Amino acid sequence: MIASVDGEDAAQRAVRSDVLRYCQTQGVIFDKLQTRVRNGDEFIFYAEMQLKPAPLEMTAEEEPDLMNGDARLLLLVQGRFLFAQHRRVESCHAITIPASMAAVIRPWMSRENEYVLLGAHGESGACYFAAELEPRARSVLSDLASNQFGPEYAVSWTAVRDGSPHLDASDAAVLAKANGLLAFHANQAVRSNISWRAAPGGAASQQVVHDPDTRPKKEYPRTDPAVLCLVEAPARLGDFVLLGSGAKWPFGRYSCLAGFCELGESLEKTVQREVWEESGVLLEPRSIQYVKSQPWPFPRSLMVGFRGRARRLTDEGLGLGSAWDDAIQAGIPQAACVQFSEPLPTIHTDRQELQDARWIPGAFLAYALVQAEQIPDPRGWMRALTLPTSAAQQAFGIPGKHAMAGQILREYASSVARHYAVPPISVAGRFDARQNYILVHADTTSKSSEGANDPFGCDYLVRSSSTKSHDELVRDVGTELSRAGLPSHTVFGGGVLEFERSSTMRKSDSSRTESEASQEASHFPSCRLMPPPAACSIAPAPQQVVKHAIHQLLPFTDVTCIT
Repeated sequence: MIASVDGEDAAQRAVRSDVLRYCQTQGVIFDKLQTRVRNGDEFIFYAEMQLKPAPLEMTAEEEPDLMNGDARLLLLVQGRFLFAQHRRVESCHAITIPASMAAVIRPWMSRENEYVLLGAHGESGACYFAAELEPRARSVLSDLASNQFGPEYAVSWTAVRDGSPHLDASDAAVLAKANGLLAFHANQAVRSNISWRAAPGGAASQQVVHDPDTRPKKEYPRTDPAVLCLVEAPARLGDFVLLGSGAKWPFGRYSCLAGFCELGESLEKTVQREVWEESGVLLEPRSIQYVKSQPWPFPRSLMVGFRGRARRLTDEGLGLGSAWDDAIQAGIPQAACVQFSEPLPTIHTDRQELQDARWIPGAFLAYALVQAEQIPDPRGWMRALTLPTSAAQQAFGIPGKHAMAGQILREYASSVARHYAVPPISVAGRFDARQNYILVHADTTSKSSEGANDPFGCDYLVRSSSTKSHDELVRDVGTELSRAGLPSHTVFGGGVLEFERSSTMRKSDSSRTESEASQEASHFPSCRLMPPPAACSIAPAPQQVVKHAIHQLLPFTDVTCIT
């Protein structure tokens, strides 16, 4: 029994009674949206709708026939569809009602008699419609659905984007299309100087517009193109990608830089402009390449994905200076010195758009996604890798699989995980605020395989607590490398690391409370590089090389060199 609501007028009570009478007469009326024909992880979400296209033209006599039989109706209230989520299994479905029930709930429709035809199921032939209802319909329909599905399911009104991670790809596409088309009809309805009606049968992709000054004409939904770009570091500077965190995003969420195309602008020019405006990084125009696209009907965008490389800081020569000399003197091969010595392009974050932007190492991205079980670990070393953690590192995340940006980043991280032949070695299981370290170069020729990223060997920063001496570190590392099949290695020096909390704020929102500001300041630790003790037999390591090595797996740590 559904209780009445205080404050209902006579009309609302009449509709409630009609709905209850219909349910009692028809029995089971709520059903799960299930349009799936096939599915897979490689699908582009919101683009895999398995419904046949809706007919664009039909007569007024044909329209009622589509609402009979097995036809189903999706309901939208304030941007949310009715969902049923299993309490024990990761299973989520939108809820539909018989399309014939539209006559009963017509008084609840936001615009009288408006519903849109989405298409017909490829196997059953049943048509699917969508309609937007007023908020007063929420409680009645959700209570009825809860009674029917029982305690195993949680019934709620949920936005498509929130439910997408647990939806079938085809069902997500149907809901996204319904969301965009209903928004299109709603926007047209508020135009003040014209009248309009949906095409017969709610043929969703068009409207007939009656303008006092012109003949009736058809209008179609508009799509706003937007771009996103996976920005990679200049060639030979290592595996780094430029990621940003939106000004209103949860702390730790990062993604590719993105933005809308402006009038008279090509997609490639939009990529260059958006990256420059948000990060101050210039792209090499010839490096920009199309990857894939994804409809994003929230309410009417098309996301177009690209990859591109940042421009080097100098056009003539490397300008490596003393960092190059230090690395060469330490005996590190010249091929490896380039990525250690030439700095990455400087980032100037647009605080209106982003709370943070930084170069994220490919190794760290792969490590984070392997730990989260979002990509495989083909060589088996990333799961066992031990890193000192910070709040920023623990909170780090990227968009889900339903978003194209998340798919592009996972594909990139998977390629990084495949082509590193051996891991950065970690000796200690526990990391203190003060740590001793040594820098080791290993000959990985014997371990490299096709596609491996080790043509000249790997440099490892090996850390331990300050209770273990540098000499003990050298001995333990030699043992570990031998076990890994890398007996040929060279120690290039060592030193001391001191980690501490950073007081640098990353958000400019003045409305944040003092406790929130204090908590956020502790998210980003800083690290000081210091030479080894005078009595130590290990020479000081080249600090620029060590700084780069730290950044490879600790991108949220600000490093300062102390000579």
